[in-house]
Amino acid sequence: MTWLVVLAVIAAILLLAGAPYVPTHESELEQLFAELGSGEGRTFADLGSGDGRVLMQAQMRGFKVVGFEVNPFFWLVSKFRLGWDAQIQLKLWQQANLSDVDVIYIFSTSWHMRSQHVADLPESATIVVYGPQPKSLHRRISSVSGSAVIYQPVART
Repeated sequence: MTWLVVLAVIAAILLLAGAPYVPTHESELEQLFAELGSGEGRTFADLGSGDGRVLMQAQMRGFKVVGFEVNPFFWLVSKFRLGWDAQIQLKLWQQANLSDVDVIYIFSTSWHMRSQHVADLPESATIVVYGPQPKSLHRRISSVSGSAVIYQPVART
């Protein structure tokens, strides 16, 4: 009986901390990466990297990849798919330093998009949001790619 309570608490924490696992369709990833262009010399971060399929696509296109995942099962799957030395961290993305990241990908829920952390994402990064769109990014120039919206970096003057 105690293990059921522990399991319920862990499940509740994972639901509050991360989005549910919903893989991005391969066709949409192809379209997205065609729009993002070459990853040579650029860093791509997936905030809630799930099974690593988005990171794999980014890595195949030359991006240096960094992933953040709170679910230990999906973290292991990602490490297996991308290699044990891949930079996939078992922690909340809100705790990450993203200042050196060029492209940030996030599968969002309404709860995540209300987070103050979205407003704190680096202005120098291209941000790709798959799901509900944050109001805090409305000033950026954006374009649609399938079910995702690509927010361009803020121009420096």
